[in-house]
Amino acid sequence: MKNMRIILFDGVCNLCNRMVQFIIRHDPYARFYFVSLQSENGQLLLKQAGVLDTKCSSVVYLRDECYFLRSTAILHIFKDMRGGWHLLYAFVVIPRFIRDAIYDMVARMRYHIWGKRPECMIPSENIRERFL
Repeated sequence: MKNMRIILFDGVCNLCNRMVQFIIRHDPYARFYFVSLQSENGQLLLKQAGVLDTKCSSVVYLRDECYFLRSTAILHIFKDMRGGWHLLYAFVVIPRFIRDAIYDMVARMRYHIWGKRPECMIPSENIRERFL
């Protein structure tokens, strides 16, 4: 996992799938890889990384040999993106308990607001190699 940027996401969540599509559009060098949390690979990666947090039901970011959860994961993803997106990392100055409270509120409502797929997203041929 050294030098890899892996985003684990809720494969049935429409908001999470939109986030993945957004990152793919803004990642011309294909530096990010993706895996559904529900998949065997996703569960294996969580176990290998030592992620024991039960609240990692929507986004986990694995970079090198570190993992980030919840709002911190989102901020580190933006930090590692090209273009001006890295400027959003400035929100890290907001205390984590506040950021995570907002994150948790959105995570609880994500299916109600954005909906849910009956099964995980199937990537198209041109991006399939970015999904583990």
